[in-house]
Amino acid sequence: MAEAKALSEAKLRRRTAKAALTRISKTLRIKLQNDRPPGEITEALQKVKQAYNDLVVKHEEYAQNIENDEEFETEEKWLEESQDAYLRLECTTNDYIMNKNMQQTLGGSVEQPEARSGNNGSEAQTNTEQSETVGETSATEQQAVNVNNQEETSENNAQSRNNVQENVQQNATTPCGFKMERPKMPRFAGDVRDYVIFRADFKHAVDSRYGKRDAMSLLRTSLSRRPLELIKGIGSDYDAAWEHLDSIYGDPRLVADTVTHDISKFKPLREDEDSRFCDLTQLVRRSYNTVNSQQTV
Repeated sequence: MAEAKALSEAKLRRRTAKAALTRISKTLRIKLQNDRPPGEITEALQKVKQAYNDLVVKHEEYAQNIENDEEFETEEKWLEESQDAYLRLECTTNDYIMNKNMQQTLGGSVEQPEARSGNNGSEAQTNTEQSETVGETSATEQQAVNVNNQEETSENNAQSRNNVQENVQQNATTPCGFKMERPKMPRFAGDVRDYVIFRADFKHAVDSRYGKRDAMSLLRTSLSRRPLELIKGIGSDYDAAWEHLDSIYGDPRLVADTVTHDISKFKPLREDEDSRFCDLTQLVRRSYNTVNSQQTV
């Protein structure tokens, strides 16, 4: 009875955290739609990250009380959907901030010719005033030439600004001819045969884009069963979590023992068992690739 009550309370806390994440994410989307400044968008994104990390913690508190494997997998898929939505929003926001910063940088570089044209105008006016001592006719002609030069410079500056703005808009809104499904995060449930590939895929997808605190949250959502239990006492130390997992699942001797055991379990072949011979060939090939991945990855 006490366990059921604890499970129910943990689920309510997770639901509250999910509702908070939904509200904060909606606020960020509204700010994006209204073209708010990058600083304001960055602040809203940090709040979304904090709400997502809180949801992950509440989910782990709830999931650790689930004993049924099928129910546990169902809840992990629920979190995976929330994770996909969060990552899509984060990528969209980062692209928005990058485009805004690019527009500000290009806008500042375009305004410099205007300042130079203003200086040229001042110099031209000074030359005109000096030429008045020579004669009224030459002063009028010089002023007309300077006015024409200023008009040409202004037209060139306006055309440059339009070209830059068009290039920025094209880069920011270039349509894609194909609607590609975003790849899902790699998963690991404790099979030593899959650990090396999981580790390489995860680090390739996460380490270059996220800080260690966010990466630790994503690592928890990618693990299940015993691997998840092993890193619960580590906290937010991302490097320590990988060291602990490597010491258990990354030992080449353990992988070699596992694939050797797989082959030894295969029953001896009899005559006319061509299909089982093919199965044995595939098993040996797969075992070789598994052991070889320990050296190549």
